[in-house]
Amino acid sequence: MVAAGEIEELIFLPPDVSAAAAHFELAQHFHREGLIEAAKVHFEEAMRLQPENWTYKCQAWACMNPGSAPTEGYNRSWLEAVDKIGIENYYERLEL
Repeated sequence: MVAAGEIEELIFLPPDVSAAAAHFELAQHFHREGLIEAAKVHFEEAMRLQPENWTYKCQAWACMNPGSAPTEGYNRSWLEAVDKIGIENYYERLEL
């Protein structure tokens, strides 16, 4: 069950975050339908709108390059993306 405060957070997402989510869903749909070029366009737009979203990056890499590493031709490699934010920021720091 979703708490009232969580619903308010969902309602007031910034426009870029909402648009990125829509593009991501379209990308997945097109990929499932075998429309790879259409999927690529929407994956790229989702990542442009919300570049910090690792789910979008990982799913795009997995769909567009199954069984292989991300390529320069498809929105840079994983290592370059991690280097950009800093390896220390890849996972949220745990407070033990």
